[in-house]
Order: sequence, then structure tokens, then C-alpha cells
Amino acid sequence: MPGCRGNDVCASNPCPHDQYCNDIWEKFECIPLGGCASSPCLNQASCIPFNNGSYACSCSTYYMGNLCETYIPCLMVDCSTKGTNQVCVSNGLPGGTTCACKSGYFDLNDFCVPVSVATAGIGWWAYVVIGLVGLLVFALAIWCVRRRYFNLEQKGENGNLQNRKKLQTITPKLNGNNTNGRNNSSYEFDTITRTQLPSLPRPDILSEDVLIVDEEAFSNYAEC
Repeated sequence: MPGCRGNDVCASNPCPHDQYCNDIWEKFECIPLGGCASSPCLNQASCIPFNNGSYACSCSTYYMGNLCETYIPCLMVDCSTKGTNQVCVSNGLPGGTTCACKSGYFDLNDFCVPVSVATAGIGWWAYVVIGLVGLLVFALAIWCVRRRYFNLEQKGENGNLQNRKKLQTITPKLNGNNTNGRNNSSYEFDTITRTQLPSLPRPDILSEDVLIVDEEAFSNYAEC
């Protein structure tokens, strides 16, 4: 019998399959299904027939209505464990509910407090953190600028030192001691050229016939 505790006399299914077993306190009665024959109850609800042919639906959790057609997700949810400022929120699925703070409240350590109180409680250290982060960024920017300037200055000094070394190496060659009015480079070139060219025999004017040509006559002839 609903609402009373006792042995479940209908557990052994004593009634025929087309009848409903009605527990009446340590006894049972078999009732024709009547309106329950068409399984009118929804969402896994139990159909209870009556002798007059009518029936009633016993709804499962989260459902209500004559046929248990209405879903009530927060029907059995208790959101008072974390204060009185929480409401039940559903995702639309059976059992998919959770407790959340009402509008205008903030979840602080699993308790819903007004947003103004929560902001006042954390505002002072939030400003401190923001200030420290700002100082750190500023200091880092200054360090980067100084480091870049130092690197550029160091590169400039290294470049000047290399240029001075090159000048010290090249200057003696360009401004060396002159030999017979010629600088070292031309003297070295003449020396190399003379050593590389083969020696040609000079004509003997006394023993050989030597033709002496007037340069002016030759030039006039060339103009013709």
C-alpha cells in the first residue's frame, strides 16, 4: 500500500500479465489494466489502474503532470546548503542541475555574497598587484633600452678599433720610404716586372748595321 511499509506482496507478480497487482497491506488484488493497457504515462512513470477503469500516473523524479509530461529539473534540488542567495540552474537534461548565485551576487569561497562586498574585499590587493606588474614592466623596458644602447655602443667601439688596426696595417705600405722618387708599391712593381721579363741582347753598333730612324719623319709618314 502506498505510504505504508510492509512486505512487497506484488514482488512475485502474482497477477496475470493483463492485470495490475494492487498492494493493500499484506494482501493484493488484481485489477484489470483498463486505461493503463495503452501505457499512457510518460517518462518511465508507473500507471496505476482503478476498478472503475480510470488510471493515475506515478511520476519519476523531475517530472510532474497527469501523464508526467512536464520536466521540472530543480524539483528535488536543494540549493540552501551554501546560503539563501543561490538558485537551481538546469542544462535541460535529467539530473543536469547545479546551484549558482543569484543575479547581483558573487561566489566567494562557496558562499554567495553581494558583488559590492566581493569587489570591496578584493579591490585593495588587486590594485597592489596591478601596480607591481606595471612597475616590473616599466623596469624591464628601461633595462632593454639600456642593454640595446650598450650593445650598439660596444659594436661601434669594436668597429673603430678594427678600422684603426686596418689603417695601421695599410699606412706603411702607402706612405713608405721612397726609392729614386718612387713609392714602395711602384718600386716593388718595377722590381717584379724587371725580374720576370727576359733579358734581350743589345745590338752592337760597331759590328752590326743599325738603322737609325728619325722620329719626325716616321710620324709624318704615319700621317699619310
